[in-house]
Amino acid sequence: MKLSARFVYSLLLTGILFCLGTLPVARAQNISLVSQREPNTNSTISYGDTWGEGNIACLGIWLGYSTSYGVGIYDISNPSAPVLQSIYSSPTSSHNQFELGAVRNKIGYFGSWSGGGVHIVSLTNMALPTLLAQIGLVGGGFDKVHTVFLERNFLYEAAHVAGVNTVKVINVTNPSAPSFVRNIVCTNAYKVHQITTVKKGTNTILYTSDFGNGGSSPGQTDFWDVSNVGTQPAIWLGRILSGGSSHSSWPTPDGNTLVVCRETPGGDVRLYDISTPTNLVLQCAISPATMGLPAAIPHNPVIVSNLLFLSWYQNGLQIFDISNRTRPVRIGSYDTFPSPTTNSFQGNWGIFPNLGLNKLLVSDINSGFYILDASAISTATNNYPLLLVTQPTSFTATQGMSATISSLVTGSSPKFQWFFNGGIIPNATNTDLVFNNVQTNNSGNYFVIATNSLGSVTSAVASMSVAAPAGLVPTITAQPMNAAVYAEDSAMFSVGVSGSAPFTYQWRFNGGNIFNETNATLTLSNVQPGQAGSYSVFISNSYDSILSSNATLSIIDSPYLNSVEATPGARSALISWKSTVPAQSQVLFGATDDINPSFNRTSYIDRKVSTNHTIFLTGLDAGTRYSFQVISSTETNSYLSGVYRFTTAGTIILDNPDALYTGAWTAGSTSSDKFGTNYQFANYSTGSLTATATYQPNLPTSGNYDVHIWYPLGGNRANNAPHTIFFNGGSNTIPVNQQINGGFWQSLTNGVNFLGGTSGSVRIANNANPSVVMADGVKFTYVEAQDFPTNQTVPAWWKNFYFSGAINPLADPDSDGYSTAEEYILGTSPLDAASKLQMDIQSAGTSANIVFWPYLGNRSYVLQFRPDVETGWQNLSPGTINSTPYGDGIFTLSTANSASGLYRLLVQPSTNSLFSGSRALPKGEGLPVFSEAACGMNRIYVK
Repeated sequence: MKLSARFVYSLLLTGILFCLGTLPVARAQNISLVSQREPNTNSTISYGDTWGEGNIACLGIWLGYSTSYGVGIYDISNPSAPVLQSIYSSPTSSHNQFELGAVRNKIGYFGSWSGGGVHIVSLTNMALPTLLAQIGLVGGGFDKVHTVFLERNFLYEAAHVAGVNTVKVINVTNPSAPSFVRNIVCTNAYKVHQITTVKKGTNTILYTSDFGNGGSSPGQTDFWDVSNVGTQPAIWLGRILSGGSSHSSWPTPDGNTLVVCRETPGGDVRLYDISTPTNLVLQCAISPATMGLPAAIPHNPVIVSNLLFLSWYQNGLQIFDISNRTRPVRIGSYDTFPSPTTNSFQGNWGIFPNLGLNKLLVSDINSGFYILDASAISTATNNYPLLLVTQPTSFTATQGMSATISSLVTGSSPKFQWFFNGGIIPNATNTDLVFNNVQTNNSGNYFVIATNSLGSVTSAVASMSVAAPAGLVPTITAQPMNAAVYAEDSAMFSVGVSGSAPFTYQWRFNGGNIFNETNATLTLSNVQPGQAGSYSVFISNSYDSILSSNATLSIIDSPYLNSVEATPGARSALISWKSTVPAQSQVLFGATDDINPSFNRTSYIDRKVSTNHTIFLTGLDAGTRYSFQVISSTETNSYLSGVYRFTTAGTIILDNPDALYTGAWTAGSTSSDKFGTNYQFANYSTGSLTATATYQPNLPTSGNYDVHIWYPLGGNRANNAPHTIFFNGGSNTIPVNQQINGGFWQSLTNGVNFLGGTSGSVRIANNANPSVVMADGVKFTYVEAQDFPTNQTVPAWWKNFYFSGAINPLADPDSDGYSTAEEYILGTSPLDAASKLQMDIQSAGTSANIVFWPYLGNRSYVLQFRPDVETGWQNLSPGTINSTPYGDGIFTLSTANSASGLYRLLVQPSTNSLFSGSRALPKGEGLPVFSEAACGMNRIYVK
């Protein structure tokens, strides 16, 4: 249930009328109008941004630019009576779309989005602006420039044109003779909208807002170190995947927080902690709903000190105190568009606060140029509107224990009223709703309305489920154990359970139910190779349910080979097995289907003689099924295993027929934007959930996954359909507004850690606002970046193979001189000091072969040379890397008349699927590893 602050709130509960009263929406709060001008009464003109310096103010144009109006230039020496001195226009009238610009040292930089590039204009005489230079295609810039930003002596340009993901850097030290410096190519493939910079310590950081197109190119903001952009390429530091329509962003002066606006109806403004680019944290989000306002579109943020200024189109200018960035306070507002809210682009376009609180420059698309006075925000007492910073969240409580539903509201003197299933809860008037002895009849939907003298805000609905105490719910006391048997023998799995009987059991194989296996013990007779895999059991009673861990059934291959296993990543896999006699190791493999195995590729040969074997396969394709056989060879015999299979991590899509349903769901197919042939929908429940759809993938490997959902768009959908993600270590419920953004894969969450197998899932429930809840498709995509680490880490699947529990990737457990992270890149074992990257020299006449092993795909190798220990290393270009019959790599060098020297290898991960034509990671990424032990065998002298 959701109520608007623009109306009289009245609810009838047990015959008592509860009235919150009529709460007016003020046009202005702590901000007053100084003056307002519209430079052109032509109703076809729509104005753009405003910018200024000293007594100069400029007003750009968005639409209607085919006339002579381009940029209005005002003298604001007297803010209460600004004077339009002139209107700057392009010599080509169709190039007058000057939406954004900048002024510095009385020089204007006006970007035209309709062609002609950037105009550099002298404003020394405001009545007679003079064109100094024009940066277009001839000057190395864009022909169509949407956004400009001045920083030091550099002008940054963005085109905001589909398919153009480049930012251009122009040197404007001499404004009359600007010169092109370089391009910065962003990681988003769609287009760049806005650009800003800030000093962070001694560095200068550029932020590029990449709009995204709602499909394969999600909205994001990239971070770049441009400290030395005049002489060196920008260095990419990371990005925030902030979602579609990521219009603009602005950093705080310390560079530790980034504010991102999403330009979409009802879109939010998000504050991210970016103090550590590799660990980005969402601090809070602000939306029209959290301010008690209609669902207008946010546009541009600007930050001065601890004040966040937001132009919010039809909701006007909003000012926030973000001294505490997890508890922003809404301290001022001014609505330049007091008319009823529509879906069109109208109202406050831009805000320029750099001239002081008493001289805020504001632009309105319809009514032109404003000067506002916000001095009162620094002295106001008990006069701040409400802002709902933290919504109550859904959770499960334990019967008989205490529970708390919380919200966080900032503003002056808030009063609270909590609701349960749409009805008032008597005496529930605190910021938190506390239960001292929660019972099952407390299960249901809760929300809170906060009010003060200026308005009200209504929270989202949170559900509380009440579960029985732990002693009654099923608890596994003995997990199923791994088993290894010969083919055609029997295998048995069992599980121990405590709790309140009776229990029901359902055994699963590789995530799928096994027909008619519903006892505490599973016995498999006459085991065949196709039955090797993961077994688990789903257990339930009248209180709850639980899924066991996976137990692996391995087929003992022969009297000589056993325990053959594959541990895959996205483009790599570890193949391990045991042999009864010491032998060398190799793997035959190839992409395949379950009927026709293919072995068109071979691994390197591990010449170490052992009974425990591990081969690191690389250069694989993500999301691909492979067949393989292992070979253990002695001097006299070779032992070949049977055929085994594995699937690399990639994308798993579950359509609605793949889901597990409880309660009443109905199949539908009328929506044209559905995924697949049909979808399911369930009616909402005002209390606890009565219907669920659970999408449970069988993931080939542990690691971080991006989760996307698909649902058909419709006006009768729930606006807060709860999607609960069950991941490694917990769960999280995310409400989804199914009335918007339907008909394509929409990001639900990114980088969630799942264990391999079937322990993770996404559950869609019907305890939502009054509408139907849709279930159509869920997609799980393995994040490949974790297999190509940039910060000395290792992927989870590789770590789990060698270690149990947490590890330090920088440690060296086998004391061979290489850290665990380095061993992953080298393709060697972190637990075996004899497993290391090795080099040898084979000299013949006037040439020499430098041989190294293991030689892996998805790795690039660079041979480096120095004539003596006092000279720095330099890269050699010995040509193509050849391969020996063992799979070793060979660099061939001419040694005729060559001096003695030292050689070493530089190894980096590369992201291609095959080694041939590999592309090394960009500069600044990857972890280079040098195969040089101090005074050891890897230092080679060649004459």
